[in-house]
Amino acid sequence: MPIIVNVAGQVGQIKLSLTKALWPLFETVINSIQSLEDSDVPEKKIVIDALRPEHIQLKTDGQGNVTEEPAHFESFIVTDNGNGFNTENYTSFLEAYSQLKVKKGCKGIGRFLWLKAFDKVTFNSTYLEDNYWHLRMFDFALSGVTPEKNDKILEVENEIQQTIVRLEGFRNPYRDSVAYSLESLAKKLIEHCLPYFITGKCPQIILQDNRGESFNLNHYYEKTYKDSLHHDPMELNGRNYTLYHMLLAEGADKHELHLCANNREVKSYVLSNYIPDMKKKLVSGEESYYYVGYLAGDYLDEAVNTERSDFDFSDGPLFGDTKEPEIVETVVGYIRAYLGDELIKVADRKSLRLICW
Repeated sequence: MPIIVNVAGQVGQIKLSLTKALWPLFETVINSIQSLEDSDVPEKKIVIDALRPEHIQLKTDGQGNVTEEPAHFESFIVTDNGNGFNTENYTSFLEAYSQLKVKKGCKGIGRFLWLKAFDKVTFNSTYLEDNYWHLRMFDFALSGVTPEKNDKILEVENEIQQTIVRLEGFRNPYRDSVAYSLESLAKKLIEHCLPYFITGKCPQIILQDNRGESFNLNHYYEKTYKDSLHHDPMELNGRNYTLYHMLLAEGADKHELHLCANNREVKSYVLSNYIPDMKKKLVSGEESYYYVGYLAGDYLDEAVNTERSDFDFSDGPLFGDTKEPEIVETVVGYIRAYLGDELIKVADRKSLRLICW
């Protein structure tokens, strides 16, 4: 079955900024999570392999000292034990703007985002359908899907249900805009998928590279994020939201607000642009931390754009009169209230310095 769109033309219409260079990977991981949501396997698991070149990069400092430096990631492999590319899911894959997962907030064009930053994507999916084990293998590139006939029945009784997606050929400038650190990648994955972790509905996710480093994202969330989590219900123009507050001693480098849609982060705001006293870490007793807020709600689910990279707060009747600045201004008010004592201390210290000067 041929894909029902000119792939190169569709990819050309998609916008992907360098700040969102990892979104094709995030899209792949979200697909795996959703596949596992629909699956009845008892132990749901995703493994993400972040692959670097085999050669070693050397870096020389100002004193002439030479140290080893991690190379940029050049490809990613995402493996899950969800339902895989059975007939229904594969047919949906071939249909641009498919409605199969519309209730999960899917726009039906996420697969084209892959080809904005990667040369091609390869699939290897073993799944059970009509009491037979199947293997489906194909490539996806600007030329489309190859081969078109890519499914065969396996002559076995006890196969392992598994889907492997390889994002190959991470292109510049996207590749070089991503940090070298595997831990940095772990944090970004958790933050993008945070609502799944918050609700406890996230499968086990292992992130590893080909140099022996690995992170269990569920354990990392429990250790670094969970204990600092609080939330406020919020109402604006008849719409209900939930604002999640997190105070992170580690795992952040600035105070930020994230707007989320359909269980994933979409857009970020640096809070020091709205609250000048949040330029540095806040201090409470012996601890210092950064504040990170996440706003979720049905209104944001409805207003997210096709690429899920921004929001379309239009003038149409569906979205009423609420605009982006109004949402952010309201959230900032809640954040000021939540951090009230700490912000007062920052202001007092600034006043004291001015008096001493």
